[in-house]
Amino acid sequence: MEPKQKNLLRFRAFAYLRQKQWKKAAEDYSVVVKDNPKDLEALERRAYVLQRADNYNAAIADYTTLIQSRPKDAELYRRRGTLYRLAKNYEEAATDFKKVLELKLTTLMRPDGCLTRRRRFGRRSRSRLIACRFRVRTPKPKLVPSPTATH
Repeated sequence: MEPKQKNLLRFRAFAYLRQKQWKKAAEDYSVVVKDNPKDLEALERRAYVLQRADNYNAAIADYTTLIQSRPKDAELYRRRGTLYRLAKNYEEAATDFKKVLELKLTTLMRPDGCLTRRRRFGRRSRSRLIACRFRVRTPKPKLVPSPTATH
């Protein structure tokens, strides 16, 4: 397939996606993925479209392929876990959700063992300290007037 035709198929598939014509979008993304199996963006969009078309098993297969190429992407595990839950495969869903928590916690842990969370405030983002297992807080000393002070 020529690159120009491939781009036209991508645009048409995206147009079908925006119009919520899930089956037509899945067909176009399938042609793009068949032509280039390493096109992860098309594979991810096809998985999303298949999920919306209630074709859970095919979407799970696509997310499994994506996870093999990006094993540390927690969002892929979350999506696949959701699909397992919708397909009533609760054991696999629980496994994927545990993996999400594991990946999220490792990305939030700082080198000193503290746990942070990113928050977005408009254009700025800040890290907020959630918990720190190694930090020991010492109480502030109380100011007590000395007995030698005279008035």
